Formats: sequence, structure tokens, C-alpha cells
Amino acid sequence: MPMMEFCCTRCENTFETLVRAGEEAACPKCGSADLKRLISRFAARSNSPAGASKSIGGKSCSSCSSGSCSSCA
Repeated sequence: MPMMEFCCTRCENTFETLVRAGEEAACPKCGSADLKRLISRFAARSNSPAGASKSIGGKSCSSCSSGSCSSCA
């Protein structure tokens, strides 16, 4: 069951969901199945010697947590 990221072409909602084999994803906001699959960025965590964690890769903006703002456009 891979975690996939989608953007709804109807309401432009960006979301992640688990997609099981043989199932089709739907937008949790409007229910549409007319989705665009996005290429997700990933973030790896690395612990510094001082014990603080630092994000490597992945990026997000201040208005969302997915890091793929305006990916539907």
C-alpha cells in the first residue's frame, strides 16, 4: 500500500492517501476521482552530534505542509 500524493483537478486540493491495489483514490474535500498524481518529495532525518534533528531534502512553504504548492496549475 503505497502512500501517494494527488491534486484534485476540480477543487485543487492537494492531499496524500494510501492507495490499495485495485482501488481508486478520491478527493477527501469534494469527492472527485478526477485527480492528478504528483511526484512526492521526501524528507530524511539525520541526527546531529548534539542530538538535534535536521531535515534533509523535502521542502514546504508557509501555507501548506505538502511542499507542492501550485502543483495543480
